[in-house]
Amino acid sequence: MLNNWIGAVAAAGFLLSGCAQNASKIETAEISPIAYQGLSCKQIAEEAQHVSLRVGTVSGAQNKAAKNDSIAIGVAWSSFGWQRS
Repeated sequence: MLNNWIGAVAAAGFLLSGCAQNASKIETAEISPIAYQGLSCKQIAEEAQHVSLRVGTVSGAQNKAAKNDSIAIGVAWSSFGWQRS
């Protein structure tokens, strides 16, 4: 019985330590403006559009990973819960 409890706590710690966060909880990173100094307004607008599209793609993937992690944690908790009898 004690071994099951220790295993459950260890598994929970392992699962929780590697969980993905929702994209909205990730802080933004500052980027140096030096890379954009020689660009025209049109080039900057194109780059802004490219970055915006990329953020949407990456945010979707991050949110999917966070959802999958939440599901995995739920399955793990319910699996360990069923073993305690």
